Amino acid sequence: MAAARIQVTICRRPLLLLTLIIIAIFVFRAFLNVRFGDGSRNRSGEISMLTLNIWYSSEKMQERMEAVGELVQDLDPDFLIFQEVAQHNLLLLEKQGWFSRYYLIPPKADTLKRIEVGKSCAVILSRYVVNNWQQHAFNSFGKYRRAFVAGEFDDVVPSIKTKLVVAGTHLSHDVPRSRIREEQLKEALQILNPYKNVCFMGDLNILDEVDGEVVLPSPWFDAWLSLPGNTHSSGYTFAHNTSPFASVRKRNGTSKGRLDRILCKFSDFEVKEMKVVGNKLTKSGILPSDHFGVFAIIKPTTRTNRRRKVSQTESEEVYFKRPLGLGKVINPKDMRLQYFHIGATKSLCDFLHPEIAAGILQWHLSQKIPERDHPQNFQSIQTFSHPSHLHV
Repeated sequence: MAAARIQVTICRRPLLLLTLIIIAIFVFRAFLNVRFGDGSRNRSGEISMLTLNIWYSSEKMQERMEAVGELVQDLDPDFLIFQEVAQHNLLLLEKQGWFSRYYLIPPKADTLKRIEVGKSCAVILSRYVVNNWQQHAFNSFGKYRRAFVAGEFDDVVPSIKTKLVVAGTHLSHDVPRSRIREEQLKEALQILNPYKNVCFMGDLNILDEVDGEVVLPSPWFDAWLSLPGNTHSSGYTFAHNTSPFASVRKRNGTSKGRLDRILCKFSDFEVKEMKVVGNKLTKSGILPSDHFGVFAIIKPTTRTNRRRKVSQTESEEVYFKRPLGLGKVINPKDMRLQYFHIGATKSLCDFLHPEIAAGILQWHLSQKIPERDHPQNFQSIQTFSHPSHLHV
């Protein structure tokens, strides 16, 4: 009888061990899928965020979305702000393990509605539970009516008990829509201005050679330029010569630029560090997008003077300080390029980079504008824009 009991006990041990292993596996998986919210993971007070245009093109879509996932897991941000989110790339991202650790803002049903209206949209993925969120469609728009999404997050840093607003957008692109970009940015900052602590980011499509300097109303500031040593050129997020995807894009207006930016308005935070990411091949040997991303870490300010003074031009309202002599504005109603008189001694091309001139030329040709309505120096643009200059 005793021998039989010992044999039964021995037989049960492997079964018990197997049961414990299975339980451990399920507990571990549950831990991986938990959403860390309400400040439970933020003991340092630092908050990290990544903005990236994930590009809705079908070009190597699955491989690129896997690369996006690798980037997310490597950086482990508190907030993700993605642009050009469409049904097909959203589905690929949802299947990845890290995705379930974030809250999607807007919720999926609202995101899909926005995609139907504008082909793609901007979304926020947050580690924290959102208190309130809003999605605002811009009054000024081009082919597609774009919008920005914003979420209010309470007590992301429990020690300071303050609200943080995180917002993301994708402004209109290309040379002819400069005025529309300006109006969209103005609209967004006016809506967000009542909040004390705001990070507004995304693919702003700012073309330095056309839009010029973005002059921000106080106390808004460009996060990248607020850090010592950073310049426009050190923060390029779109570059034909370093991105194989960007090099094949038929994009009018620029071959490189700091298209993706983070604009901030702080009372209780300051920017700790920033870097351009997604500009190196991932383990899978591919770049995530035709754009590079921008990663930032902010932290509670410890200074008595909470207003960070930065060497940037300020104004009462945001506007684009376009290059002197460019003399070009855009009528948002009919999208017609209009040129002011820029002097008889210089041709329009003296003020334009070859790619900008090429973009204007191509736009005019696509609109089939009568020759009498062309700029006075249209022929010189055509001559100047030799195919060897084009990167479109």
